[in-house]
Amino acid sequence: MNDQQTQQATQPANELNTDSTLQKDQSDIQPKKDQNIQNTEKSDIDSTGDDPTKNMTKAQKKVYEAEQKLKLAKQELEKEQEAEKEKNSQDIMKLLDKQKLLDIPLPVWKQHIKEIAEKLKA
Repeated sequence: MNDQQTQQATQPANELNTDSTLQKDQSDIQPKKDQNIQNTEKSDIDSTGDDPTKNMTKAQKKVYEAEQKLKLAKQELEKEQEAEKEKNSQDIMKLLDKQKLLDIPLPVWKQHIKEIAEKLKA
């Protein structure tokens, strides 16, 4: 057998080894991801000032950073929603106050126009 035939004969065996190694590596990634997520959650809770991304790969760091950005975005959205609710509540109160003013009969307005004007100025 010459060198070319030997290489061709061993090539399928090498590909099988590579495929099984790749599958093994991929199956190892998921438990590691889950473990890293748990570790980052623990490190967020136990904030000791250490960099939680210290022992992470580049891909893990990107995932961690994306998760942190998502968490901050969610918090910001919640704050905006709360502010919007508060503003809407204040607008409703103003409308209710205006409705109360409209419910006052016209003769009462005429009798107390000066007092009302002073209160509105204040």
